[in-house]
Amino acid sequence: MSQVDTLFSFFIAHQDQLVKEHYGKVIILHGSSVAGVFEDYLTAFLFGKKHFKPGSFIIQKCLEGEDAYTATIPLQGVSSCQ
Repeated sequence: MSQVDTLFSFFIAHQDQLVKEHYGKVIILHGSSVAGVFEDYLTAFLFGKKHFKPGSFIIQKCLEGEDAYTATIPLQGVSSCQ
């Protein structure tokens, strides 16, 4: 299982509690904890890119149910992910 799969499994296992604490927010999961809480995906992405290696964290919207498992993220204004 990849690290991203492990982190997503962690989100699913703890989704109820995470939603209670961070409903509607965008979180970064790294290791087995919440590494940051943000208002939007771009801010979360920039934080994750600065602090963690690619593939070592996930960005997740805190919503109830399976709707939280898929996200469409517009990247307007992002000129480079390097």
